[in-house]
Amino acid sequence: MKIITLQRPAVCADCGAELPAGTRARYYSAERIYCESHDEPPPRETKETKTKPLFQDEGPDIEVWIGFLEEVQQALTNLIERLGRKR
Repeated sequence: MKIITLQRPAVCADCGAELPAGTRARYYSAERIYCESHDEPPPRETKETKTKPLFQDEGPDIEVWIGFLEEVQQALTNLIERLGRKR
């Protein structure tokens, strides 16, 4: 990270503030210029940060999921049987 004096106008990548030429700003890359007031830039989005985990909590209650999936299995079995009888 560098502190630079802008030679041309820019926009803060974090808050969207317009930064006129001559303003001091934090420079990380051409796409990542921030107001001097921001301590650290937000973390870059990566594939890992874009992908949300299936379960938000640390340990899902497996017994609840097993019960739910058994109900779904039974409902599908009943539906398949009903469709088979209509033929």
